[in-house]
Amino acid sequence: FFIASDIHYLDQSLTDGKEAFQSFIWSGDAKHLDYIDNILDAFTCDIEKEKPDILIICGDLTNNGEKASHQTLAKKLKRIQEVGTSVYIIPGNHDISNPWARCFESTGQYPVETICDKGFREIYGEFGYNEAISRDEHTLSYLAAPSENLWLLMLDSNQYKNNMESNCPNADGTINPKTIPWIKKCLKMADKKNAQIIAVMHHSLLNHNDLKNQNC
Repeated sequence: FFIASDIHYLDQSLTDGKEAFQSFIWSGDAKHLDYIDNILDAFTCDIEKEKPDILIICGDLTNNGEKASHQTLAKKLKRIQEVGTSVYIIPGNHDISNPWARCFESTGQYPVETICDKGFREIYGEFGYNEAISRDEHTLSYLAAPSENLWLLMLDSNQYKNNMESNCPNADGTINPKTIPWIKKCLKMADKKNAQIIAVMHHSLLNHNDLKNQNC
């Protein structure tokens, strides 16, 4: 396994690298948007060299859910699959119905198209969703079986349904109560097949940082 999180990819067509973009970087939370293509290329080279069976990316694939960023990142992930590593992804709180999706031109930031949950599944269909042995009908959670005895329970722990109305992406994580019966069904399926399950989601189950735990 290789595991990555919080790539926060920004498509290069959405920035001219000038004042607005530089201001966003320097006032932000340490995202390396100005080097993200170099970082991804280096990561892809590591994968080509090490040849892991599986790459899991557990959310926040894009900077702020820009459709163009999702589309370009999907092309980069396809390159990884072409060298023999299976890619499985789930969304993070930045990725879907994000009213903060922006491009950067000169001194200004301007809204750009984001995607809904259906769009996410369509763009990333070949990275887990199309081969899922079960899908949750209420969220983007799915169950995949990369091998007979090891399954992946990919859980969508995000709350994005009201983002556009509130004009702010909801960062809080939760498991939808309607998803719990589906999770129990997946566990029973795995038990019958004597398969081990690894659960994956974007939000933490444990307090991992004394400086920032609220809603994380």
